[in-house]
Amino acid sequence: MPVFRKDIDFFFEKFIKVSTGGGGDASVWAVGSYQGIFILTVIEKKIDSLTIDDIVDKPAFVMLDDLMKFSPEWQYDSAALDLSAKLAISSL
Repeated sequence: MPVFRKDIDFFFEKFIKVSTGGGGDASVWAVGSYQGIFILTVIEKKIDSLTIDDIVDKPAFVMLDDLMKFSPEWQYDSAALDLSAKLAISSL
């Protein structure tokens, strides 16, 4: 289920890279919160840090369960996922 920009509760101050492999040069980043659940975006190029300017044109974001259904080859950093989950629920 895509999460549209207008529905996002907030964006994180610093985005968190949660992927560790499986996507070639692409990477998955936790970028904010939707109803206490962190949301993700896929960046199709190799980068070491992500800013709001990098995602300003993205109209929609995804949740981890959705991404895992369509891209099961991705590998994730469990510590980064845990941090993302904590940040997402911090505003509730």
